[in-house]
Amino acid sequence: MKTPTFRWLLVATAATALLGCSRGEIPQGVASDDTVAPIDGDSSAIREETAAGAETRSPAETAAPDGNPDAVESATVEQLPSSEDYGAAIAEEMLANADLSIFEKYGINPEDARKAWDESMTWAAGPGADATDEEEARQGEAILAKYGIDAENFGKAIAEMMSAGLEEADQADVHAAEAQPLDGGEHTWPNGVHLALRVVKQEPWGTTDDYCGNGSCGISNPDDLRWVLRYDVTVPDSFAGEFDPYGCPGQLHIVDGNDDDALIGVAGADATSIDGILPGATKYGQDEYSIERTALGSEFYIESSCGDTEFGGDTVYFRGVIGSK
Repeated sequence: MKTPTFRWLLVATAATALLGCSRGEIPQGVASDDTVAPIDGDSSAIREETAAGAETRSPAETAAPDGNPDAVESATVEQLPSSEDYGAAIAEEMLANADLSIFEKYGINPEDARKAWDESMTWAAGPGADATDEEEARQGEAILAKYGIDAENFGKAIAEMMSAGLEEADQADVHAAEAQPLDGGEHTWPNGVHLALRVVKQEPWGTTDDYCGNGSCGISNPDDLRWVLRYDVTVPDSFAGEFDPYGCPGQLHIVDGNDDDALIGVAGADATSIDGILPGATKYGQDEYSIERTALGSEFYIESSCGDTEFGGDTVYFRGVIGSK
């Protein structure tokens, strides 16, 4: 189906929203897979994790039935929609089901936004079916102008609706998923890689730590909670080569709420990382978090792809309540 005339807006806004949600929009001061806030306040001492140099596997590196990796790469590329079409399609669906009052935030009448969108869809399915990108852009601008809509603000509103919709979908996945406990949970992937989690420390933070000196990386307060999670990774004898534990155990998130209001990942004295693991061996590391006092008693989770060496989306949830009100 022809992408509507607002494609020129959707491509940019969809890419922004999709990338933001897929990365989790990691807030400053919250540890991601590639950075951890320094405990000593020296932002130059932020520890770079192995995710920055993580091994990736292209389709050509996956064995093809006929032994020709080029055939796999070619077939895969042909089957996948372009990022532009994918982003635009998601934006279309979001707009069709979203609360259009978001447009009011950007000075746009929601009814005018809906009329402009519907007119664009009608044009795209009819006269504009074979239009070029330039023609689409001109028509889109003309339709927006007809309803007195600023193109930049229209794009921002769509981006916000997409972000909200994708975040709600992620929350729904978390609530619906069967999970292992954060403390004492374990999981074995089909390749035999085994992950086990155990909480080893919960105590008052005890001090005030401003990690970047200006509050931008987060601040831990004396009555926040120091929470330390140990993770053990075991690699079976049958595993081919060294195992890279860059995705182990996964990032801690709050189930209901925003991470930047609830937790900070820190490279404190209790935090340790692990490197490559040979077949038949086990290594353990520890992740240290500062849990905001107002978030104590809330449920948190980790979505782990630790043993998913095929990057096939084989993840497991670990969930549990941290602290008490």
